[in-house]
Amino acid sequence: MGYSPPADKTPVQQINNELRGSVIDLLRAFMPDLRPYNNDEAYSVILNSPEKTARGFRHFRENRAVFAALLKDGNDQPVTTDAQPLSCGRSLAQVVAMVVQAVARRHFRRRLERNRRTESTRTRLPGLIGRVARTVGMLRPTRPKESGGSADGLFGAMRDYLLYEWQLRLIPHYVGLPVPLVQQLGARLLEFREIEDIRQMARSGQPLLAPTISPAEPTPDAVAQETKLGSYDMLRRIDAKLFKRLMDVLSLDAEQLSKTLHRACQVLPPSEIKICLGGGAFSRELERFIAAVITTRFSATCDDATAAAFTSLFRARSGADAPLPPVG
Repeated sequence: MGYSPPADKTPVQQINNELRGSVIDLLRAFMPDLRPYNNDEAYSVILNSPEKTARGFRHFRENRAVFAALLKDGNDQPVTTDAQPLSCGRSLAQVVAMVVQAVARRHFRRRLERNRRTESTRTRLPGLIGRVARTVGMLRPTRPKESGGSADGLFGAMRDYLLYEWQLRLIPHYVGLPVPLVQQLGARLLEFREIEDIRQMARSGQPLLAPTISPAEPTPDAVAQETKLGSYDMLRRIDAKLFKRLMDVLSLDAEQLSKTLHRACQVLPPSEIKICLGGGAFSRELERFIAAVITTRFSATCDDATAAAFTSLFRARSGADAPLPPVG
């Protein structure tokens, strides 16, 4: 059974008790690898792994109704957005930030302290063994240099900017950022959502002028709607020019377009989506997609009948010589 914290607990204590109690109890249904552990152990297993924490959030977002009893405000009314206060007084967005920060702190300590101990041991080894160990270390392939500061120093510089679930995949790469660079970036750290951007800054020790252009990160609701067809990974690889053209032609902002494309991934098989969105900003298949969207008024929130009309029109024009329906 889930644990109900006493009323005299602080908000942070209440959140931690719920995470270790009811939340872990519910996550066991979706994460069988937690079942051998008691709640405290399972809590640590999750926080020790950015990947497992991301999985936990994904299960929560995709199965929100299962967690509904925990998502109540001070008047026992349902909390429906991340910004609304929960019964503990903190919002779900604040809880997410707390978890992301806890994961980062653990990961930084584990990685940086381990590397420090390894280097210290290699330096102290005496005689021939020490020389061999140091030589082997010198001959290892070059990797991005990890932060020269302490784990707590890096975490302290980054803490205020560890806020979102999407950052979990970046935590193993954040560890390579020098503390002075993090301090220089400040809130700009949140502009960089691609792993290669973080790696590049870790290698150079210098901030990038701008992040790699990519489609906006889907909102939690959009991620929750993702099918098991791998559409989310595919959408992240859409060419930036193609994405921008779709925004302009369809008069959608980045978030609206992301949701619309996710809806398309639900009604078209991956092979057709790949052909449609993988041929460049002015491919014949993309023109066919645009025309079908405009003609049927297909959208992220359209009903099943509209979705069926969109699918039929798109496929009806799939012949190599078939004329395209008018755009606009």
